[in-house]
Amino acid sequence: MPLLHSRVTKVTYSNLVDKVHARQASWKSKILSATRRATLIQAITSAIAVYAMQTSKLPMSICEDLDKVNRNFFWGGSEKKHKVHFVSVGSCV
Repeated sequence: MPLLHSRVTKVTYSNLVDKVHARQASWKSKILSATRRATLIQAITSAIAVYAMQTSKLPMSICEDLDKVNRNFFWGGSEKKHKVHFVSVGSCV
């Protein structure tokens, strides 16, 4: 976690979103069931955000980005290909 000596901005925690996205990129979401995808999101990627929130409050834009990455992984979408998200999955707050 970074030592904060100035104002917290979106750039301060952008590596957190990149870390979650990189972790999910190594998983094959198409061959996993919905239950397994939900378990991975709750156990792994949410733990990364919770660890960061132990020391400071994350900006809402980072929380929204993390939720977006998790929703895209769960429903099988990507940045280029959008799918309908029927139910919200997890939350940063």
